[in-house]
Amino acid sequence: TLTLDSCCLPQFGRERVSQQQQQQQRPTRLLKRSAMGKVHGSLARAGKVRGQTPKVAKQDKKKKPRGRAHKRMQYNRRFVTAVVGFGKKRGPNSSEK
Repeated sequence: TLTLDSCCLPQFGRERVSQQQQQQQRPTRLLKRSAMGKVHGSLARAGKVRGQTPKVAKQDKKKKPRGRAHKRMQYNRRFVTAVVGFGKKRGPNSSEK
């Protein structure tokens, strides 16, 4: 589909043009909207995996430390018990040894 976009009027010097003349002189640009291929298929099967997995009740978790205790935990994790090794720094959820 083609849509007309007439938002831009080039300014010729410092002339002021009346509103009606502006509308007549305003160039119209043709913007072509791409209707090529669809992306990621249809939505008919959306939520299939989540819908077929069995519901499992949430487990009780230990509360996370807050305030000073949380800062202490971060410091210990980052600087005290951190293992210095070669290469890239591993993330907190990494299972590599």
